[in-house]
Amino acid sequence: MHEEFFRAMSAADIIGPIEPLLRNRTFLLGNDGIIRSRIRARMVDNHWINVRHAPDRLCGKWMRIYWDQYRLISSNCMGCWKVSLGITTLDQALAVHKLQVKMNLPSKTGMDKRFYVRTPFSAHWYCPIKEGLEGARKLYKDVKRRVHKECDANIKVILKRG
Repeated sequence: MHEEFFRAMSAADIIGPIEPLLRNRTFLLGNDGIIRSRIRARMVDNHWINVRHAPDRLCGKWMRIYWDQYRLISSNCMGCWKVSLGITTLDQALAVHKLQVKMNLPSKTGMDKRFYVRTPFSAHWYCPIKEGLEGARKLYKDVKRRVHKECDANIKVILKRG
């Protein structure tokens, strides 16, 4: 079994797809074979304002390497729950960001430029992975209540995975 796996892996070009990211030193390949991000800098084309980063996530690595280069979904992403808001106005976005700052939880607000999103702005609160769906539902109820009370009752609040 292991022999077949290693034969298949040696036939695959694992480093080739991420070679540009290694050459420009965005990511480093350690002597232990683990790929690590060299920097935690804000990307120039980032349209998001982060309140706090989620300490239990390596989304840059999981998205830019695992998904973008190999079309693999990290097992960590399967345990990722987030409370997401579809925001239609700049005033709503500013009010939601103010609430996120007040709550001081891993979250972000910004312009959502993904083609399949129907609102110009979005906001997300990241639930701790170790708390699972139960913790996510608890955060969802709290965020929804506070968004509708402190920001705008018309903002759609959903709980989503991955």
